[in-house]
Amino acid sequence: MHEISCIFIYFKILYVCMLIKKQVAKIKNVSSTAVVYEYPNHSQNLGLAMSEIKGRLPETGFMINKICDEIYFVIDGFGKITYKNAVYELEKNDLFFIEKDTPFFVEGDCLKLFLVTTPAFFQNQWENIK
Repeated sequence: MHEISCIFIYFKILYVCMLIKKQVAKIKNVSSTAVVYEYPNHSQNLGLAMSEIKGRLPETGFMINKICDEIYFVIDGFGKITYKNAVYELEKNDLFFIEKDTPFFVEGDCLKLFLVTTPAFFQNQWENIK
């Protein structure tokens, strides 16, 4: 794996570009309805993952991230997010922002999401609420 492929200096900020292949992603079956592929990177400020959801996540109740803001980008499929007492329809190329400490759940019909968290995601940040 070639970790560093290019370096740019722009407005006094150093950007490091890297290619992360799906083969190095950590596969996690987070429930009977969802699989997450966590992409390793060297930043504690950014988490990157892809999720496939077929059903409801979590299966009951809500989930909440105590630490991270999250961005969900729809790669493919259809779904819904219940967030702040409203239901939002999701389809390909939609982007949804989730604030930390805000309960939500996702329902998907072969829903594929690219997930970005800031700071980086760790399992103990996530909690199910019944």
